[in-house]
Amino acid sequence: MLLCSDIVQLEWSDDMGIPRRTPAILEEIHSSGAMLLLDIERPPRRADAVRLTPCGFAGKARKCKPSASGFLVEVAFDPGVRWSYDRYLPDHLFDPQTLASPPDASPTA
Repeated sequence: MLLCSDIVQLEWSDDMGIPRRTPAILEEIHSSGAMLLLDIERPPRRADAVRLTPCGFAGKARKCKPSASGFLVEVAFDPGVRWSYDRYLPDHLFDPQTLASPPDASPTA
C-alpha cells in the first residue's frame, strides 16, 4: 500500500440507475485497490460498480464509512485490473516502508 494525494473522478450509478460523478481525493493505492475520500451526501454503496478517471480503473466499492472530512470509500479493482507505476502515477506518492527505523536510543558504555 502506498500513501498518495491526487484528485480523481469517481463514477458510478445510483440506486435509480442515474450516472453519478464526483471529485475524490485518492488517499491510498495498491495493486488491487484504492482508498478515496469523498465530500458528498450519498456515496456509492457497498458492491456498487465504480470507475476512477483519468486512470480508468474499474472496480467495486467495498467499504464506505463516514470520516471527519466526508466518506472514506475502499475500492477493490476488478479481476485483471492492476495498478502499477507505469499505468498511473499519482501527483504525490509515498511508500511508508521507506521510513527508516529510529536510531537505538539506548546509552552505550
